[in-house]
Amino acid sequence: MVFELPPMGPKVGIYSISPNINKLSLKNKKLDIFLEGGLEVRSNNVLIGPSGEEKILFALQFIQAGLEKGEPGIIITTDILPTEVEKISKKFNWDLNIKEELNLFKIIDCYSWTLGKNIDNSRQDILIQGPNALNDLSIAISKLVSELSKPEKPIRICFISLSTFLLYNESESIFKFIQIIGARLKTMGASTIFLLEEGMHDEKTEATIKHLNDNILYIKKIKKKWFLDKNDIPEKIEILIDKNGISVP
Repeated sequence: MVFELPPMGPKVGIYSISPNINKLSLKNKKLDIFLEGGLEVRSNNVLIGPSGEEKILFALQFIQAGLEKGEPGIIITTDILPTEVEKISKKFNWDLNIKEELNLFKIIDCYSWTLGKNIDNSRQDILIQGPNALNDLSIAISKLVSELSKPEKPIRICFISLSTFLLYNESESIFKFIQIIGARLKTMGASTIFLLEEGMHDEKTEATIKHLNDNILYIKKIKKKWFLDKNDIPEKIEILIDKNGISVP
């Protein structure tokens, strides 16, 4: 059965973004230059790369760059615990808890429930009963975007990761989910990154995911060095991963 998204609710409308904000920075000038100023406002982007923290770090740096400018951020987890997300962020002195207290940041947790462990009730994450609960997730995203929205500010959202959604659901349902939720999030002033595991999906699935997104980013390791490229163009840029996050030498 193909997934059907429910209505997003009465608070949802076309959210305004300051005309002075054309691109969304990644916290590094040279990296932004390679991305032609950063990621586009109101865009859907897929980041493809091997398993590991590197893709997650890129997503976190995208979120953190916005938080430092007062732009709200949301992370949806499907294969990593919220505590692990925070652990990675703390390696770079990015304190997500402080931003959450300021009503700028939130995690939607689609993973903890699947582990069958006791849920940590002291946390403020929004819990979803697994990556296959797409209706619940859609409603949670809608409500949260409405709550976090700030006047004139874009919203940054990351899905960690889309590959897990594809494991738990029929591919056609996920394609429709990306298409509809992506369009709605753009209307609500959001720019989104979907993480996708390299080599995990067949050629048709990956091609469809690419088609449904505005930009395709790749993070690759070649001879012990990391590179980033965009939209299948031959040019790529070497990146460094150090205490400051991802940067361009």
